[in-house]
Amino acid sequence: MKKQVAVFLLALMPLFVEAQNETKKIDLTLSLTGNIYQGDLTPSILGSTKDLKPGFSGMLRYQVKDDRVYLRGLLNVASLKGDDAQFTDPEWSKNRNYSFTSSVIDVAAMIEYNLNKDDKKFQPFFSFGFGFAKINPIKDASKIDTNYYAPSSQEQLGLIKEKSITQPKLIITIPVSVGFRYKINTNAYLFLEACYRSCLSDYLDGFSQSVSSQKFDGYSVYSLGYTFKLKGYSKK
Repeated sequence: MKKQVAVFLLALMPLFVEAQNETKKIDLTLSLTGNIYQGDLTPSILGSTKDLKPGFSGMLRYQVKDDRVYLRGLLNVASLKGDDAQFTDPEWSKNRNYSFTSSVIDVAAMIEYNLNKDDKKFQPFFSFGFGFAKINPIKDASKIDTNYYAPSSQEQLGLIKEKSITQPKLIITIPVSVGFRYKINTNAYLFLEACYRSCLSDYLDGFSQSVSSQKFDGYSVYSLGYTFKLKGYSKK
């Protein structure tokens, strides 16, 4: 048994030595963001620029393996909105006339993979992970056309059901993103990213039972900012 353990440890030594001599990198990204709601109150699955709301985000990134794989933790503070009255197609949306606004504070842990190494000027990447979003949807269904939507309609009955449901204030998100960094100098990069956050909830906008589709909601975050290298460290 002791011999087997010794052989196993010897086999791991090259990996251990490499890890000990590896210089890890940590950097900080600060960004301005544009946030677009994608849910039941927009006719397109991509959302609408009419619903664009500003925000800001911060992200710490830690090197896991060489210059390609990083672990990132991020915080995004923003708001979202949706309004049926903005759209004339489909025609029923202006008769339903729902609207909502919500503050959003989301945190996420993601794995980032770079297609180029750190010494390249142009560094495209993709990332994925999971997170949590604190929401506070304030919805308005008071302008619904009761002549178009009868009391027995799904919309009217759904609004009654929703009043008896305790809607979540904290929801799980699945973020997936693509983007790139452009190297300005050895310590700073221009950062551009498009991230879609799928929510494991249909209550991002506060509406679920009273809409025709009860699929999960989502939102997109478009970020423009700078990445600054922080002091790395070397294990010896």
